[in-house]
Amino acid sequence: MKKLVQVITLSVVVVIAAVTIAQEPATGTLSGRWMWLQKDLAGDGYVHLFNVTNGPPPLPESYWRVPDGTFPIEGDGRFTVQAPAGSYFLGGMKRLKGKGVGPLSPGDVFFLKKDENGKPFIHVVKAGEKADIGTFTDGVAFKGVLQKGVTAIEGTVADRDGKPVEGVLILAYANREMKGRPLFVSTKTDRKGNYRLGLHQGGTYYLKIRDFYGGGRPQEGQILGFYGSGEAAPVLVTTGAATKGIDIVGNRFAGRGNASP
Repeated sequence: MKKLVQVITLSVVVVIAAVTIAQEPATGTLSGRWMWLQKDLAGDGYVHLFNVTNGPPPLPESYWRVPDGTFPIEGDGRFTVQAPAGSYFLGGMKRLKGKGVGPLSPGDVFFLKKDENGKPFIHVVKAGEKADIGTFTDGVAFKGVLQKGVTAIEGTVADRDGKPVEGVLILAYANREMKGRPLFVSTKTDRKGNYRLGLHQGGTYYLKIRDFYGGGRPQEGQILGFYGSGEAAPVLVTTGAATKGIDIVGNRFAGRGNASP
């Protein structure tokens, strides 16, 4: 009987171990170095991975696609990224000043690894393997988002009193629930609450606003909201044109699980 119990216990342990291994995503590693020649760039640097199956290659002058993974660049330009097996575009950014990830500001430097034909290079991450992808020296200073011929959504953000809200980000989703990672993010609203959200192409989008980049629970006093009255409303966008007049009202988060009334 004791031997039978031991056999059963061992079998349970083996099954649990097998299930745990099956649940762990198979990952691989890419490493490299980005050597940008402008020594006056003292801000933070990051490498971004963009899963090819989840969207288009990044194009900051037209739209800011939210990365599938973000990793810091060390002081000597070296970086190491670990990601689930798959195909990725790889890009990076370095702030002219300040810190943090998110859409670029004028003067920030961006690079996108390209192939010999000038097209975005696709890096393949293989499970359990490490690859050194070399040293990059290219980079382009961001001058701002293009204003003509770009697919976009434009409007304003105001609070419940009708006052413009500055410094808010607009997030675009493909689903009404607006859960998970957004597809695209705007630059921050200006002093008059104006925003311009660049997109890769036309379609139906749902918009949410936040005054900080990234996930996590909002803090008391931060602005939240979405486009629509009572429930999220779709925004229909035509490729190559700007859909205007998409105005959003934000609420201050009261810190009790809901925005303040």
